[in-house]
Amino acid sequence: MKRLLLSVFDNIIAPLVVILLTPAALGGMSYIKTGDWKTWFTKAPWWIWPALVFGGLIWLSVALIRKRKRDMEENSPSVFAVSVPKHGEQEIAELSHADVKWKIMMALPGLGQSVDPDNIPPDRISVATPPRCPDCGAKLEEEETFWAKFKWACVRCGFSIKNDQSYYSEKERAQLLAESHFEEEYDGPVRRGGWLS
Repeated sequence: MKRLLLSVFDNIIAPLVVILLTPAALGGMSYIKTGDWKTWFTKAPWWIWPALVFGGLIWLSVALIRKRKRDMEENSPSVFAVSVPKHGEQEIAELSHADVKWKIMMALPGLGQSVDPDNIPPDRISVATPPRCPDCGAKLEEEETFWAKFKWACVRCGFSIKNDQSYYSEKERAQLLAESHFEEEYDGPVRRGGWLS
């Protein structure tokens, strides 16, 4: 919330204050020099006022474009974030998060190692991307919208949903949620088939 308020102040309120201070400063100077607030306003050429409004709109547009670019950079996936376990992965559960389904994968043990399928350590699990359609289970495609939001759409059934974050960012939250479920049940049996909460 604090970040949102700072962003609104930097990108919208500050430029508007500057735009409003320009005529106030002009009126103040007019009053100091002539004793009347309106003298300099009436002596200004006709094109000054449309130019001020146009300049303010340009400033506001640039601020919104900068905000969109920052949001897109924050939500873009890291090139180095992808890692594949040495011996492969196996799907073990399904998690519902952000109104879509996420496959929970377990890193398969190497030679000479074993993992009890009913007692999986949380550090062996990962969340697969892309997420799946909650209606038909197909992989979702991601598309960026103009206002730095993301649209996740299913090519099979037409399901779509908008999200503030990329599914790479949401994957991190889903990972934490899945790990918390496995931590709760690590010493006991894991409910195979998933949590659809």
